[in-house]
Amino acid sequence: MTFYNIDDIDSFLEAVNDCKGAVELITDNGDVLNLKSKLCSYVAMTRMVGAESRINELDIRFTDPEDEWRIFEHIAENKRKMA
Repeated sequence: MTFYNIDDIDSFLEAVNDCKGAVELITDNGDVLNLKSKLCSYVAMTRMVGAESRINELDIRFTDPEDEWRIFEHIAENKRKMA
């Protein structure tokens, strides 16, 4: 699943850590990074965050289908709070 315009990176990483299964970031080069690993998540986010502290697009793979909806709901809730 591809996510767009993630504004609150810290909150996003908290939601990733709450997921039950593996959460993997697929890079443009086809590398697979485990976002539940602190080192991988910080490296991935540092490389993807622009000057605006916003992630424009993330291609993420979930092993637990419920986690996909958990992240989606989390992002939607954050957008409502920011509006």
